[in-house]
Amino acid sequence: MILFVLQTDSCILRISLTQIITLTVQDCFKIWRISILYCCSFLCILAHSSIAFGSLWTFRNSLLIKRHLFILFSENVPHILCFTEHHLLNDEINSLYINPYNLGTSYCRTKHKYGGVSILVHESISFSPIDLSNFCYEQDIEICAVKLHFAFTTFCILSVYRAPTGNFLLFLSTLDSILGRLFTNSLNIVICGDFNINYLGDSTNKLKLDSLLASYNLHSTVDFPTRITNSSSTAIDNIFINKHLNIGFSIRSCPNGLSDHDA
Repeated sequence: MILFVLQTDSCILRISLTQIITLTVQDCFKIWRISILYCCSFLCILAHSSIAFGSLWTFRNSLLIKRHLFILFSENVPHILCFTEHHLLNDEINSLYINPYNLGTSYCRTKHKYGGVSILVHESISFSPIDLSNFCYEQDIEICAVKLHFAFTTFCILSVYRAPTGNFLLFLSTLDSILGRLFTNSLNIVICGDFNINYLGDSTNKLKLDSLLASYNLHSTVDFPTRITNSSSTAIDNIFINKHLNIGFSIRSCPNGLSDHDA
């Protein structure tokens, strides 16, 4: 299993993030914005999607994702797929099938259109979902999480979406409550998603989020634009990791111009 092939110059407890690439896949029904998070022991994809529904959404997208994953990663099939703004209802996402992945966890909106987050886990990985439904507030904070269980360490992967019009203070306080519940010194936490906070400039919201996450030893990794328009260049998508537990990571973007996000 790729999952357990660790670098020979590292001890088994040292999990290094090695690369982040950005890709985009488009067809007539939807646009997927995909960021790939590589680890030396597992591969995680973080995807931001904007979808216009058709009656065959689940079937068509399952085939689309599977086809592109295996074309792009024929040698290193991703182990974790994290989606933000999947736009699905509960019945629709529960019927989603992308072999060889299991639906690890998800959150779907019930009052507003679109939005939502989910995480798919490769069938070779032992995982347990974390119920965060009571912490979700549509548009303010939409979040889901899973724990990945390995022989010598445990990862906690969180997928997050915050709408630009959401209540930022509620977002912060809720995220603080979630991390306070999950955090331990040995748990390797990775938070990814669309935060709608520009990390290429300074702002009060950025400082407040950085301060909160630093108290849990989590730090931003994205320092390049993830959304470029004719009038702006911003990094509103991000990945936060514990850099002490993930030594030697690197990150880069691969823009392709097919959507309004590159990550």
